Amino acid sequence: MKKMLVSAVIGMLAVGGYHAQADGEVYSSNIVGFVNLDVPSGISMIAPAFTTNGTGTNDATLTLDQVLGLATNNNLRANRLQNLADKVYIYDNSISDYHYGWLYGGTGNSSLFYHWTWRNPGSGSDELCSSTNIFDVRPGRSFWLQHTLATDTNTFLTGEVPDAPSITREIKGRTINQLSNPYPVATTLDALINTNTAGVNKSNVRNLADNVYIYAGSGNYLECWIRASGQWYYDTDGHNHLATCSTNELFTILPGEGFWYQAKSATNFNWTVTKPSTY
Repeated sequence: MKKMLVSAVIGMLAVGGYHAQADGEVYSSNIVGFVNLDVPSGISMIAPAFTTNGTGTNDATLTLDQVLGLATNNNLRANRLQNLADKVYIYDNSISDYHYGWLYGGTGNSSLFYHWTWRNPGSGSDELCSSTNIFDVRPGRSFWLQHTLATDTNTFLTGEVPDAPSITREIKGRTINQLSNPYPVATTLDALINTNTAGVNKSNVRNLADNVYIYAGSGNYLECWIRASGQWYYDTDGHNHLATCSTNELFTILPGEGFWYQAKSATNFNWTVTKPSTY
């Protein structure tokens, strides 16, 4: 099927680069697994695919070190200088802006070597991202990863497969949210976000419905919206020729892949994902 790339319609969406891909498989033994994630040069939106506490409960939080591992074994670039290191950007709805950190290494403060680090604006010092909760990530959320090398690489997301029967996240109303599938399986948007969630705005009019944007590289997004039927649709050619997202694999949400969710609801609402039966 023809690939449709649409320009971002929300100014705050983009920080540049390319779209990350995963192989769609989770390799696991009991509750331990990993995802082999392709990381292109530039920007990609990725997500935690696992937990580390053995339960995958709604309260589970992960540090960037836990999600992405260390540079020495995860093919990511570390450097004392921010512009030479791989970076992460986490969107904060409360300030409508990003917090960012980088993978520290090389020379400098040895206590930060191969850890995700940020510059505290209050003290001006470089500190571990794990020292503050603004960099905490959870299954069901996502963030940007900027790979600074000119060549693509791959990295591994590892941990324990969530075994909670369901995972709930709050979606902020009238704004954008960085989301992902909280369980490490490939899934359709119809299965992930549907009319079973109170608060989802569905409409046959695109600008009245909730929208999803999947980053597709070079400042472009795959855009879709949830129609009155409760199914996700996209415009195949820019002339209102519509098709269901479930028929196009480009709209399949892969393990470790994030996306933007634009909620039209005036209030915040809870989004609950039930544990799939495919583990």
